[in-house]
Amino acid sequence: MRLKVMTFNLRFSNPGDGENAWPHRKELAAGLIRDVGPDVVGVQEALFSMLCELEEMLPEYEWIGEGRGGGVNSEFSAVLYRRERLQPITADRFWLSHRPGVPASRVPETGLPRMCTHVRFRERRSEREFLFYNTHLDHASQVARMIGADLIVDHIAEAWRRYPLPTLLTGDMNADPENPAVAALSSERDGKRVLYDAYDWLRAQGGEVGATFHGFKGGTAGAPIDYILHSSHWRVEEVRVDRRSEGSRYPSDHYPVWGVFAAE
Repeated sequence: MRLKVMTFNLRFSNPGDGENAWPHRKELAAGLIRDVGPDVVGVQEALFSMLCELEEMLPEYEWIGEGRGGGVNSEFSAVLYRRERLQPITADRFWLSHRPGVPASRVPETGLPRMCTHVRFRERRSEREFLFYNTHLDHASQVARMIGADLIVDHIAEAWRRYPLPTLLTGDMNADPENPAVAALSSERDGKRVLYDAYDWLRAQGGEVGATFHGFKGGTAGAPIDYILHSSHWRVEEVRVDRRSEGSRYPSDHYPVWGVFAAE
């Protein structure tokens, strides 16, 4: 099984962004996804209206998700998937709080709820299955980031007790590689390391990762905050921070990151 995977913070539709507001760049964002052709995409900051527009522009994809405010309210950490290739078997979500099953719940240290969407997929041709997680950790509170990271790793470890499947996690972690929350995502459960950072493959090739958030300004200076992590089931074949633009216009204030992963 070989998959192309993307994580993409779309930047929510904010009229205050002026020339960079969503209506002026939605076709760029959709075109980038279409051009890369990922099998599955974890998006962050997508509003319901944005997902509906992407659905129209990208008819080969369907999406799964819920707003972090519950239902269609607020931003989604949604999962887009190529429907002709992948079939969702189960899908659910949990909030990154002390009450993960309660919609819109949050830890007291932050003013915003955060959540994680997870899907068990089956590849239609091979009938191989894998687990896919997508999240957006808190931007302000390190406590909230740590709680979120630990909850996600705990959830994967628990899922493996029932379905020991190859697993992928995408997300805007709002943390650079030296942040303890990123280290927590690679921590052990039951004596086994759960996830690995796909950027390690790029670094091993002598490549520089650079910034993934650029605030519509472009450039590479800085460290990444957007990640694809994978279980040991996967072999990384390629990883890219996609920095394309149309002149001075970018699809988002974050660069999308994509990679190719193979599982025997």
